[in-house]
Amino acid sequence: MTEQTQTRLKPYLAFDARGKNEDGTQAGTRVKAINAPEDSLEIRQVLAPWQAPEWRYYQNPIYNGEFPTRIVLIYSFLIVEIEGERLQHLLAAIRKKTCIYIQDFHPDEFEEPEPSQTVIRKIKVNVRKGDEEEIIETMPKNREAELIEYAEDGQPPVRQLSEK
Repeated sequence: MTEQTQTRLKPYLAFDARGKNEDGTQAGTRVKAINAPEDSLEIRQVLAPWQAPEWRYYQNPIYNGEFPTRIVLIYSFLIVEIEGERLQHLLAAIRKKTCIYIQDFHPDEFEEPEPSQTVIRKIKVNVRKGDEEEIIETMPKNREAELIEYAEDGQPPVRQLSEK
């Protein structure tokens, strides 16, 4: 390749967020959010059209534990499935509704992320059919009973102490 046709990969940032974490560190991966709308979450997919559903249609996240590798965002009309590594800071930004964008990693588009960096390997956006049971069935079995109980009555699960 000549110097003119040579392309350079961009640095990868899984997400960006406004504000700070509980420990005082920056909530996102970097802040370049001065002109970003505050009322929506931009979903950037390398191999699909970008979308920006508004927060007012967001209902709740479903995720697989304290250190999630899978997050499902429920909107009134969309289901957004996110898979990756080290997603806990992303989840915190989503729950606070301070997340500006999410984007998936693609090796032809981005430089390889650092080993400690949040990485989104896959984003899948589906028009919602109103059936959360499908999502719950795909979560790990050890969390399934809790999630079903939560989905049925909208209240956090109450754990019963076993009698000895």
